[in-house]
Amino acid sequence: MLRPAIDFRLDAFGFHLRAQVADELFDVMLAVDTALVEQFGNALVFRRVQIAEAVIFQLPLQLADT
Repeated sequence: MLRPAIDFRLDAFGFHLRAQVADELFDVMLAVDTALVEQFGNALVFRRVQIAEAVIFQLPLQLADT
């Protein structure tokens, strides 16, 4: 007896759905990672500016006795 071929439409749909979910998860992870890297870079720049300002604007705290 001949049977019809197996219907793979549901399997293809399930794979497509899983691929979409994985793609959306990757997009979210990429956005979060980018934000964290940017914040880390901003913190490094802020720290280096603070150090440079401390060196440039060093003022004597004790006045000379006259």
